[in-house]
Amino acid sequence: MPFAATPSTCPNDEGLRLLVLTTPLVISSVVCLILFLFYISYYLFTQLYSSRIQTQNQDIEQGLSSQQQQQQRVIINSTEYKVKEDPRASKFKKVSWTAFKRDIINNKSHQNDDAVNKTSTCVICLEEFRDGDECKVRSKCNHIFHQTCMDDWLDDHSTCPLCRGRVRRIAWPSVTTADDWSPD
Repeated sequence: MPFAATPSTCPNDEGLRLLVLTTPLVISSVVCLILFLFYISYYLFTQLYSSRIQTQNQDIEQGLSSQQQQQQRVIINSTEYKVKEDPRASKFKKVSWTAFKRDIINNKSHQNDDAVNKTSTCVICLEEFRDGDECKVRSKCNHIFHQTCMDDWLDDHSTCPLCRGRVRRIAWPSVTTADDWSPD
């Protein structure tokens, strides 16, 4: 046996063994740290991006972003607006349910005898009208609603709840577009 394996006593062998044992540990730690940083950055990016999308959501009926809707509410509340008449849009008039019912009964243009029964329920809140209720009637289609129900409806919509006819057009002084629609 000319070559016998003898344990090495070289000091570099101990450092090499330590290096071989710790290198995979260091590499896996660095990889885990990089993956963790990517995960955190992805999470932060998606949170930021989704909040931007939420603020840019458009109101389908009015075509306004959330920010423009907020501006619209501020302008309405500060009464800094001018009303422009749109010939295709109609207005709402305030009436009592008793007067409206009497008008339907006395009006010869209604061909159904049960016209009062067909319109005796507010389609927004689904409650029946009672004598003395304050109501709003759309002049173009003659649909009737509780006044408070219609006011709440028109805060979020620009149309009649039944026939989807447009209501009134408003020119906003501080908003760039003049195609915003708002109620009476």
